[in-house]
Amino acid sequence: MNPDTIVALLSILAHVGPNTARALLISGLSGLAVLACSGNRADTDADGTGGLGGVPGTGGVPGTGGAGGLGVAPGAGGDGGGEAGAGGGGETATGPGMSLRSVAFKDGLFVAAGCLDFGEHTEGLILTSEDGEHWIERFHHEAVDLGPGCIETVAAGPASWVALESLFVEGDARGHTLALTSSDGLTWDLGAEDLPIDDARVIWTGARFLASASAGARYDAGSVLWVSANGEAWEEVGPSGSDWSYATSVPIGTGNGAVLLGGYDHIGFSQDDGESFTRTLLSSIEEDSGPRGDVTSVFWDGTRFGATASHDCCFGEVEGSREYYQLWSSDGVHWTWEEVDYDFRSVAWLDGIGVAVGFSAPNLLRTEGEGGWVRTGMGASAVAAGPSLSGPRFVAVGGGSIVVSRDGISWSEAELPDWQ
Repeated sequence: MNPDTIVALLSILAHVGPNTARALLISGLSGLAVLACSGNRADTDADGTGGLGGVPGTGGVPGTGGAGGLGVAPGAGGDGGGEAGAGGGGETATGPGMSLRSVAFKDGLFVAAGCLDFGEHTEGLILTSEDGEHWIERFHHEAVDLGPGCIETVAAGPASWVALESLFVEGDARGHTLALTSSDGLTWDLGAEDLPIDDARVIWTGARFLASASAGARYDAGSVLWVSANGEAWEEVGPSGSDWSYATSVPIGTGNGAVLLGGYDHIGFSQDDGESFTRTLLSSIEEDSGPRGDVTSVFWDGTRFGATASHDCCFGEVEGSREYYQLWSSDGVHWTWEEVDYDFRSVAWLDGIGVAVGFSAPNLLRTEGEGGWVRTGMGASAVAAGPSLSGPRFVAVGGGSIVVSRDGISWSEAELPDWQ
């Protein structure tokens, strides 16, 4: 196999979700070839078996094959993660690896979610913090009845918290997701309902929980939206069909009383809590030279709706083949755009400052007002913000690390539980 082919294959695996990656590895090189021809990119969740490193230069929480990782801003220890090793970066140890996927904030409490990797199995994991700096384990378990799992997303409503855990069932193409609920974010209950969705994201719309899920190969042509009043009982709703997403976790966001939903070449806008959507085709914004491809994030910045998108015909095989777009709208239906050098996976706003996690390249970026985005850190999976007891905090999670910042510029490592 020549070097260019190896680079291409690694690029594909770096941009797919955990279940997609397993399926590709099982199906072999023929599966990779099929994916490379599809023209669409899958989810970029870090695979739970690895884990990103910790403070640059020191290595991270050992996993079972991860490399390098979640660094703080350059100058606070170096520009990259620790040295890659068989255990996920830096020195190895006997404890489990950790993969954090999501973080949310409500009423002075940060909640982070992901999983612990023990090699033979994984266990869903929830951590909490009142200041973003010191974290306590609140929940972890092994879903032995169905298979190993990882909590992909967490959100808070006025009366409860909800987290969704995706499970991997060997030989079963159907998605499997369990819902966890909590009244205070500290004590969690695992629901019994096995939802047939995969790689979900969940938000509180202002009236109910709304979960978006993959409509690709593992959830063929099914609805990508599920709703719940309390996180315990869920109902399948539209829109349905693969026109919203091709094997990609569907980005979803809320703000100013509206819900935004992204997909391939689509942005959906709803003012009835996700009951119905007005669709905008990216390719219709400007013929021939306009934006196109996967919508990777949708959000509200306090004054306007925003979205990012990217397109790559060749999965990095051709240098400069990926294009990135930033989109803005005052009404969620009519959009302006510009070509940029980033796309987002997760965005948080506090006091006019925005912090985002890159999708294609997992950098931390910051903006203030309507200024441009500036890279301030080395990577993460999700970000949240809130006025903690110790002042305003931005918290970013990814792999085996959590970093915290007061201003989105200077980042420091948080103190995590020790599972060694």
